[in-house]
Amino acid sequence: MQSIRQILKVALSLVGMLVAFFGVVYFQEDIQRLLAVLVGMLLVEAAVWNLANPLLPKNRRYLELRAEVEGFIGHVPALNSVALDARSSDAPADWERYRSVLEEMHASVERMGAVAGKKEGEPITQPPSL
Repeated sequence: MQSIRQILKVALSLVGMLVAFFGVVYFQEDIQRLLAVLVGMLLVEAAVWNLANPLLPKNRRYLELRAEVEGFIGHVPALNSVALDARSSDAPADWERYRSVLEEMHASVERMGAVAGKKEGEPITQPPSL
């Protein structure tokens, strides 16, 4: 699916450039030239901003894992912020907030392990104890 997205991006850019070029070369009226260039630029912009991607089917199967990873990544700036606060003030309350965010990140890693390899609708399975 990734290669289809890349091909579509390149194709949209090329078609946009061709529309603009041929519009300037072949149209005699200024308004027609302007419209051709505008349509060509819009096609190129659509390629640059990946505006065709929502039209393509999604091929992600591990949505819960992805959501958990995104949540984990969202904790990184919070961890950095509370660490800066704790290091600058050295107040116990700031260090407690630091530990709290760190514990939430550890819990997130545990949840990642639980949903890794799990497709939508499948039950969560725990690995056997060693």
